[in-house]
Amino acid sequence: MMTKAQRLDRETILAAGLELARAGKSVTVREMGARLNADPTAIYRHFRNRDELVRRLLDRVMALVLDSMTSTVDDWEAYLHEFAERTVETFVAHPAIGLEAMRLNTEGEAELDSMEAILSAFRAAGLTGDDLVRAYSVYSGFVLAFASSAVHAEGGDPWVAPAPGLDAARYPEIAASREGLAKLTGATVRQLSIQTVIDAALARARNV
Repeated sequence: MMTKAQRLDRETILAAGLELARAGKSVTVREMGARLNADPTAIYRHFRNRDELVRRLLDRVMALVLDSMTSTVDDWEAYLHEFAERTVETFVAHPAIGLEAMRLNTEGEAELDSMEAILSAFRAAGLTGDDLVRAYSVYSGFVLAFASSAVHAEGGDPWVAPAPGLDAARYPEIAASREGLAKLTGATVRQLSIQTVIDAALARARNV
């Protein structure tokens, strides 16, 4: 914790914000002021408002995703799968910030680097022009939606759980697929969704 004699700067504030997020706490100026042993209003000398602060924190979280990557865009399919998983893991580790991803663009370097990497991966798959943009939009939408959802409930909980006493005559398709449906989890649905986007990109590239 800082002493009153120490000066606040953007890096110190952002580091404190990430610590709060990792601890599962809300990233508010009040909480940050307490952690930094500073007047909360002093934070606004470095950030215009809370949205700007959260944008910068979200960009730092996106940078953590990129730093954790082991695949490269040359192996584009592996890269897209890993990027999705790393995003979920990192957002879950910083829940208060991860929840903001669906409503905010960071306009920061890490967000731009992420966009560049995803577009490069789909270009490596053979997509160009509008097809490239469509693939990017669908993929990034899936990743952000799954990551935000995972902040609330990640892990092995069943995606669906058909009741044991299900009326098979009324719900024949559910009854016939019961075993497969029961095996679905948030993680498997995410992986299948990303693979579907990849398969669609491959099919489109072959038909161009």
